[in-house]
Amino acid sequence: SSELEALSQGVDDAVIYSRTVVLAGLASIVFIVVIGLFLVYIKVLPPIIKLRNSMMSIASGNADLTARLSNSANDEIGETSRYFNEFVEKLHGLIGDVVGTSNRMFVTSEQLAHATEMTLKGMGSLKVDTSTASSDVNAIADRVQDIAQHTQQAVSASEEARDAAIS
Repeated sequence: SSELEALSQGVDDAVIYSRTVVLAGLASIVFIVVIGLFLVYIKVLPPIIKLRNSMMSIASGNADLTARLSNSANDEIGETSRYFNEFVEKLHGLIGDVVGTSNRMFVTSEQLAHATEMTLKGMGSLKVDTSTASSDVNAIADRVQDIAQHTQQAVSASEEARDAAIS
């Protein structure tokens, strides 16, 4: 019986030792996870928050395409910032091209409006000139008709005077 008690005590000690080892292992794992989460919180989260705040600031502003994100870090956050900045730079260039084209179209439309106005004025002047020329032609035709009548009357009077002189 004393052997049995010693064996039982040995088993109890082994179980206690096993529990202690398992608990120590679990405590170590929990400690490592807590340290890992702390490192993530200290090292990873601040740059992500800074990136988020910068993008939020750019998005909520007056669409300032000259604003850029800080990209000094040599990690994924810095790389994301660099790609975002490249995208905004290209977008800024495209919008600049659109504004330039729009300005050129505005100038061209103003020139076209001016040319149309000048054409309309020229057509009005041409209409007046044509109307004046038409009036002048009608006046000349009236004069020619008057001259023809007077010539006819002169011919008739001349024939009457000749007939009177002959008879």
